[in-house]
Amino acid sequence: MNGRATTLPAVSLFPTPQEAADRLGELFPTAYLALHRRDGKRSELTGASRAVLQHLARSGPLTIGEAANHLARAQSVVSDIVTQLEGHGLLERQRDPADRRRTLVWLTDAGRRRLAEDQQVLDRRLVAEAMSRLPGPTRLALLDGHSQLVGHAVTRPLAHAASTPHPCPTTPTKESPMTTITTCESCGMPIESGPYCEHCVDAGGRLQDFDTRFERMVGWAQRKGADRASAEAQTREYMRGMPVWRDHPHLAERP
Repeated sequence: MNGRATTLPAVSLFPTPQEAADRLGELFPTAYLALHRRDGKRSELTGASRAVLQHLARSGPLTIGEAANHLARAQSVVSDIVTQLEGHGLLERQRDPADRRRTLVWLTDAGRRRLAEDQQVLDRRLVAEAMSRLPGPTRLALLDGHSQLVGHAVTRPLAHAASTPHPCPTTPTKESPMTTITTCESCGMPIESGPYCEHCVDAGGRLQDFDTRFERMVGWAQRKGADRASAEAQTREYMRGMPVWRDHPHLAERP
């Protein structure tokens, strides 16, 4: 030996991001095949019915004309789908509290439950059985890691605008793969360009007045199950976070 210390190459105990991606790519199909639903319930809704329910769940109550425009379908076709779903107790028609001349279509409690069942990909019983065989710390680590992975995945530039329920409907967009989402300064919904979405402006493209937006947002919260007082409080809190409304005097009048 020459008496000099030998430096060994550093060895990481953890996989590189690419190694982890490759391994997850191998495990995911296997996990899906082992745990996916096999009860056939997902086939009970037609594709057209599912599309209408999913869009309303994301957007909030709409008129049939608005839904047809968003879905790029003929109004008569959407009207027939709505009538069929209404007959099954999954949708209901109601007056717009901000404009009694408008009739909105919205999901019933049964419709929300049916859509939730339809969207379940995994068999919860099989997942629970598999989870029961894992130590508690492993279950916790699995859920925490999955949550973090999903959280980091949805913060990247998206191919399509993310659709989550807000107090204002959204129109699906067709954006390029590297388009970063812009949000409406009035309601927070994803938009392609400009400061406001089409539902926060009037026919001339001007931002609707505070009282109109406030009443529509309150009506949306009430249709989600809140009483009037709670709906107003939720709406004020939400609007205080919107750039165009945060300094409005009506939001400073009372908590």
